[in-house]
Amino acid sequence: MAGARKDIDQFDGISLDSLPKWLRDMIDLNNESAGRETGRIKRFNLPVSDKAINAEKEKEERRFNALMRLLQDPHYARLYHHAVATVTAAEEAAEKARRKLEQESELAENRRRDLLGKAEQLPDGTKVFQSMNGRIYAEHGEDVTHRKDFITELNSNSPKWEEYQHVKKITQEIEKRKQDVEHYHREIIDPAKNRLSDVDQPLSAEELEKLVKKIKTEMPMDVRVQQNTYELATSRINDPVRNETADELFGSYQPNAPKIQADFKTAHDEPYGSSATSLPTTIPKFT
Repeated sequence: MAGARKDIDQFDGISLDSLPKWLRDMIDLNNESAGRETGRIKRFNLPVSDKAINAEKEKEERRFNALMRLLQDPHYARLYHHAVATVTAAEEAAEKARRKLEQESELAENRRRDLLGKAEQLPDGTKVFQSMNGRIYAEHGEDVTHRKDFITELNSNSPKWEEYQHVKKITQEIEKRKQDVEHYHREIIDPAKNRLSDVDQPLSAEELEKLVKKIKTEMPMDVRVQQNTYELATSRINDPVRNETADELFGSYQPNAPKIQADFKTAHDEPYGSSATSLPTTIPKFT
C-alpha cells in the first residue's frame, strides 16, 4: 500500500523525534496508558490491563492514531507544528520571565529589609520613618508622630517614609507580575500542551489556530518582553524579507527551517537560562 510505514514514529517524512521532548513524553505517556504498541521502548512502566490492550489492538490494527493520520496532511502538519513551536517558545519565555522576576523580587526585598535595618525605632522595637512633610509613620503605616519624643537619633540621614513606601510598592508589584506569569503557565500553557498531546481527540485545524491566538493574546507583558527579545535577536540573523501573508501567520517554513532553528538557539542563549524543556532543533520536511 502506498505510504506504508514501518512504525508509528515515522510517516510521510515527519518523525516524532522532531517534536520537542515535552510533547514526545506526553504522547508516549498517552500511548502507554492506553496500552498501544508503538514500536518505541516503554519508559513509564504503567500497568495496563489485557482488556485495554485488546481494545486498542482492535481499534488501531495498523498502530496508527487520529493525530498521526491528521499529520499526513501537509497543511494540518504545518498548523500543528506552528502551534507546537508557539507553545514551546511561550513556555521558554514564561520560564525566563519567572526567573527574572524572582531575581528582581529578591533585590527589591533586600532593599526593603535594608531600609528597615537602618530605620529608627520606638522603645518597643517598632520601626519608624519620617515623612517629607514631617510626620512619622510606623513601618505598617500607623501615624506615630505623637510618640516622636520616644524616638532616639531621628535625623535627616534616616530612611524616609516615601522611599520605604516606594520600595514596598515595587516589591508587591513584582510579586503580582510573577503570579500573572505563573497563572499564564498553569492556566494557558499547560492545558495547551495537554491538548496538543491528545492523540485520540486531536485539535482540528481551526482549534489549532485558536490555540495559537490564545497563547499570544493571553501572554503577560513580562513573558512578551522575553519572547520579543529573542525574536529581535533572530531578526538580525535571518533574512529580513517576508514573502507572503502565510509567512506572517506561520513563519517561514522551508526545509531545515533556519528561522525557527535560530529562534530556538537564541532562546537557549538568553540571560536567565530556562530550566524548561529544550526546544526542538530540527523541523521535519514534508513530502
